[in-house]
This record gives sequence, C-alpha cells and structure tokens, in this order.
Amino acid sequence: MKEKPELWEPILAGGDDYELCFTVPWAMAARVDALAARLQLKLTRIGSVGAGSGLTLVDSAGNALPVSRTGWSH
Repeated sequence: MKEKPELWEPILAGGDDYELCFTVPWAMAARVDALAARLQLKLTRIGSVGAGSGLTLVDSAGNALPVSRTGWSH
C-alpha cells in the first residue's frame, strides 16, 4: 500500500468494514503478539491512540496526510 497512497482515503472512508479493530496499551503488546501466535491469528498493528480528537493519517516518514472524507454517517 505504500506505493499507492491515493488508496488510503477510499480504504479508510468507503465501503463496509469487516475487520475488528481494538486498542491495547503498549505495555501489553508482547502479550497480544504471543496470544495471536498461539491462536494462529494474523494481527496487524495499524496505528496508535494519542491525546486529542479526530484522525491523523501519517505516512511512513511521519508526515501528516490530508483526509477529506471521513466515512459514512449513520
């Protein structure tokens, strides 16, 4: 996906989502990794939660990328 950054916005804001997202404190990351290995469950770390509100999408260099679409409002 790094080679096609133009796809991030449609991925984040469009269509139905069928993946489970959850948060875990960094101190628990090794335990989650061990559990995933034991269960043969592929998990992908996609970001972090910080102070403030809203979503900030950053590239691999840490530069903020603009996001104009925010998804479906129910």
